Amino acid sequence: MRRKRSQFRRRESLALAITSRTDGALIGMIELTHLSPTDRRAEIGYWIAPKHRGKGYATEAAKAMCLVGFNTLGLHRIEARAFARNRASIHVLEKAGLRREGRFRESVWFGRRWLDVVWLARLAPR
Repeated sequence: MRRKRSQFRRRESLALAITSRTDGALIGMIELTHLSPTDRRAEIGYWIAPKHRGKGYATEAAKAMCLVGFNTLGLHRIEARAFARNRASIHVLEKAGLRREGRFRESVWFGRRWLDVVWLARLAPR
């Protein structure tokens, strides 16, 4: 069986704006960065303005970006990282279908202290 190739190159990114449902204002962004053409995997990341968090924007955008990654770009795997203390972001990623795969203890130096990072991933539907 021949493997389908991804349609974008290593370290190339697809970044999209997230806009308000009410007035179309820019409230965040979501990005898919290609990590490996051979393995057809990419990393998803996003940011939502604080006053718009908790309203479903990040979940909706993450779900849509996963569909684009799998159905349009031909990815096999989408990965994400989040600080372990950022339960809201981990919850968003889980609602988008990513599963926790591991926790790297004190792996990032941030704000004058070491933080744990949770890795999550989702595989293309079969």
